Amino acid sequence: MPLSTNWRQSGDFYLSSRDGDDLNSGTAQNAPKQTLAETFALWSNVDAANIIVRSGYYTYDNSIVSGSHNLISDGLTVLDGSGIFPVINFGDDDVGKHFEGWYIINCDTIKGDGQIRSRCVTFSKCVVKDSINLDLRANPTHQITLNMFINCSVAFKVIYASNNHFRNTFINTSIEVDYAISENQNFGNSYFSEDSSLTVIGSSNTVVFNNCGFGQDVSGFTIGGTQIGSITLNGDSNPISTEYSDGQVFSGTYVDGSGNAFIFNNSFYVADPLFTDSTNELFYLQNTPTQSRLYNSNNIVGRYGLGELLNCNHPHFDAGNGANYANVSCNVGTGHFELTTNPAILQGFVEGAVDVQYAVDLGAVVTITDEILFSLLGFNFFNGEWVDDANYQAGVNDEVRLTFQLQIWNENTASWGAIQFFEINQAPTVDGSGRGNGNVDVDFANESAISGRYLRFARISLRKDGV
Repeated sequence: MPLSTNWRQSGDFYLSSRDGDDLNSGTAQNAPKQTLAETFALWSNVDAANIIVRSGYYTYDNSIVSGSHNLISDGLTVLDGSGIFPVINFGDDDVGKHFEGWYIINCDTIKGDGQIRSRCVTFSKCVVKDSINLDLRANPTHQITLNMFINCSVAFKVIYASNNHFRNTFINTSIEVDYAISENQNFGNSYFSEDSSLTVIGSSNTVVFNNCGFGQDVSGFTIGGTQIGSITLNGDSNPISTEYSDGQVFSGTYVDGSGNAFIFNNSFYVADPLFTDSTNELFYLQNTPTQSRLYNSNNIVGRYGLGELLNCNHPHFDAGNGANYANVSCNVGTGHFELTTNPAILQGFVEGAVDVQYAVDLGAVVTITDEILFSLLGFNFFNGEWVDDANYQAGVNDEVRLTFQLQIWNENTASWGAIQFFEINQAPTVDGSGRGNGNVDVDFANESAISGRYLRFARISLRKDGV
């Protein structure tokens, strides 16, 4: 079945950069639009519309867009403000946009300046990188949850009593908090790196941190210009860095010179959050040999839980152990898989070792509930490269999703299971017939998670030909 008729969920409109066509109606799963510009032109005056967006690379100009839309990712969707157009601007007044599951990069201005729900911009389950002037406002319909902000500037404005931001990670990001009404700005289970900062606009306002972690390394996360370690909570005799040890929970209130109150409940600072690979901006939490303080009895702080970064230095990908490379090399220094720099080479692959002693070992049989991250030269198909088993070609390869091949060790037969195709940026699942969620015929109405201990990456293909 062509995958255009096989989407994860139903919506009002459909968009696919790889197999869509702007001459299509966009209102049926087998007739998706291709570009955001045409999408918004058609549905500019439609409120509360669910736009389902399939894997692909999207840009948009700075036109004002009216109407309230939910842009829901169905795969790996990248919104890039540095492509054809330098600015992503959804307008100043009549706009409401909710992004779910997107990678958003190099954007200057994503906002909706209105004071009502239909004029808010919210994110959930997004990775946002190198973007500035992000104006986000939680509302009763959408909170701002499970996001990763890297090298960004973001403003949160309180316009509703329901104003909670949950399990977000802020890396080298400046945060501005503003208030249209006198209600608390609440951050829960979120992590703020030592090179991030938070500033409150105005006076006599309140910010609440519930079970949050703060970076306290060289400079330390700052609140209104004051490092977290230098703050003294009410009832304490000494600053936080003196009163509490690394990872020790603290609660209390700090009031700045403008009368703004910062309330900390069961929060802590950490000199090292033990990310699996923060250098390459992949932020699973380390499990061994020491478990990250951001993971505590399933009470996860930040965007990602426990996980292992799959970089090329893993024994599974060592050619000496039987791994196979074609037009792909291992950058030992960074751990990246890299496609050859020869401009004539548009694709390549790596196949993990067959010997189970070199497999990716999860330590025990576990259910895999999060997406699998690879160490590449940037995020998946950023920088012109992406992971995909076979490039989409109508009538030849109808698989438009971005996929890789995986095998799971069968403990009963002591052998590798069948090769399955799974989709990038999604937790690996199978349907009732055992087909992986990257299979062109998968039944998304009957998905279940996969379990296993030993994983073999049968093939990871890198491409730069066609998205």
